[in-house]
Amino acid sequence: MSTNSQPRFVSANATRCNPFHKAFKHTFFYILLFCFANNSYSQWPDSMVVEASDIRFHKVIGKQTLFTSAPRNQVMDADIYKLPFKLTPGHYLPHQLPGRLVEQDCFLQFAIKNSADTAITICFIPGSYCRSISLFKAQMNNIPATLTRLPDSLINDNRNAGVKRIYLQPHEQALFFSRFNFVRTNVNALIPRLIMDDYVKQWGMLQRERDGMLDVFTYTVSGVLLFMIFFHWPFIYKAGTRNLSFMPSTPFLPAPYYS
Repeated sequence: MSTNSQPRFVSANATRCNPFHKAFKHTFFYILLFCFANNSYSQWPDSMVVEASDIRFHKVIGKQTLFTSAPRNQVMDADIYKLPFKLTPGHYLPHQLPGRLVEQDCFLQFAIKNSADTAITICFIPGSYCRSISLFKAQMNNIPATLTRLPDSLINDNRNAGVKRIYLQPHEQALFFSRFNFVRTNVNALIPRLIMDDYVKQWGMLQRERDGMLDVFTYTVSGVLLFMIFFHWPFIYKAGTRNLSFMPSTPFLPAPYYS
């Protein structure tokens, strides 16, 4: 029985690729890449979305907000969503705000949804002593095409110049961007907050009362110090008079001047 066998050659037709196969594969790859890039903006974790219907009075949203800054007047409104937003590094409390932020345009990004069956009006404030505040709204599934600036006549609040109104329809979910500048002061702070519309006045009074407590403390300490001075004044006066009685009656003579 012969063990010799002829070598088998693979037909050229089996290894020949379709001339359109490579082009189709590359086209499909670029389509996937485009879809991924287009949908990357809409990837917003549920834990980062603020539920407006759960806010009773006010809520600090620093942990659910992204922050960035850029040189002043260098970023167009249509390009705000392209900025490298990052999680806010905690809250910049008074006397802790970096000085460079005062000279730059600051931006915040946050998402809000309204799960209630009725419309909700909430107010947004980026921090203490901010100016030139503007709001932008976009849909999460298509930010570049839906990004629009909310008119000042719609968001301004006459009760507080630093508060901006946000209107949400029932079961609406949207992404918001804020552009603002810090006022040059040493008591500024970055504490993004959402306040219910009917609680803005009470919240403003609460902030002023906190400042008033500092005045009460100052007045109390000053009063105690004055009381101690008045209480000891008779003893000081009596001791001073006793010491003056032992002083000689010689008039004061100026020391001689030597040229």
